[in-house]
Amino acid sequence: MSQDEDRSLNVDESSTFQQIVLEAITRRRRREPSESRLEPHVVPTAVDQDSVRASLAVLLQIPISEVTDSVLDELVRRITADAESDAERVAAYLDQLIEHLQSLKCTSRQDVFEYFAAADRVLLELYAELRKPRPSPTRLLQLTVQYALDPRQIVDAPAHQLEIRRHLDGYEVAVLPPGYVRIRSIPYPGFVVRNPFTRQLLDLVLEEPPQYPAMMQLIEMLLEYVPQEIEGTTPPLTPVTPETAVQVDREDSCIIVFGRRYVVDLQLIHFVQALLETPGAWVSSTNLAEDPLFLGERIDRLFKKLPASVQELIESRPRKGYRLRLERLAQLCQKSSVVPPATLDDDENG
Repeated sequence: MSQDEDRSLNVDESSTFQQIVLEAITRRRRREPSESRLEPHVVPTAVDQDSVRASLAVLLQIPISEVTDSVLDELVRRITADAESDAERVAAYLDQLIEHLQSLKCTSRQDVFEYFAAADRVLLELYAELRKPRPSPTRLLQLTVQYALDPRQIVDAPAHQLEIRRHLDGYEVAVLPPGYVRIRSIPYPGFVVRNPFTRQLLDLVLEEPPQYPAMMQLIEMLLEYVPQEIEGTTPPLTPVTPETAVQVDREDSCIIVFGRRYVVDLQLIHFVQALLETPGAWVSSTNLAEDPLFLGERIDRLFKKLPASVQELIESRPRKGYRLRLERLAQLCQKSSVVPPATLDDDENG
């Protein structure tokens, strides 16, 4: 076979594979057609400039006389720019998806359809976990890594075996084998995630605090519908407040911050508990030292033993002592909807 014939064959195969992927994307939609989609197709008619001007005046709540030609031109420019940006994002998604499927040798029609079915199942599992009053950070991370690598392959490794590194093109994700000794100068090889939507999902799950509501919105967009009834789910999360954002679990000896557990020793549990009993009020080192558990311990050294994410939420001043930073907690509460329970079932470490 000549090189030209071989090249032609590869182009044909590539075109067929792209058609398979596009077919799978189209057929994976679970929604029933809406009434508007069942209506006969109507060819849109040209919209005159006066109608656009009037609509824009209503939208911007300004007099129609202020909607000048320059304002209309700027609107068209912005709409065009947004459309081009969305088109580029979708094109990047398709390119990276096809490249990823090929790297997994997932090229047959059956394999591609199974891949998309598995991807939807993982997204539904993620959504179900996010709807719980106390989502497991480890479970969310496992499912996100599974979605990024290969949704058909279950990822149940503990959090310390899941490695996600920043990469020039996105993230490099790896599942470390049990007993693997990390060497900083020689990182374990992983898969580079370039897919823009998967990168966005990783951004949200890694953010502090994790962006659970934004993750749910992204999943709804990827599924193209809002899951209504999922086995094992609960009603939507209720907003967290500064008073409930930080809790302690004496039984498991851990501090809970926005649902994330930090295992610490009992002295640090008592330290944080003292601040929780008087939210926002100063607690002096002298008062803290009255706790028999702190005998012989310097309070400032105990404070420095706290996880960084906990220290950030506590203010310290000489001769005044320590107190919770309620303003900082209020800011973080606006970004999180997780309800941190008094006791969690997972063993999560910061």
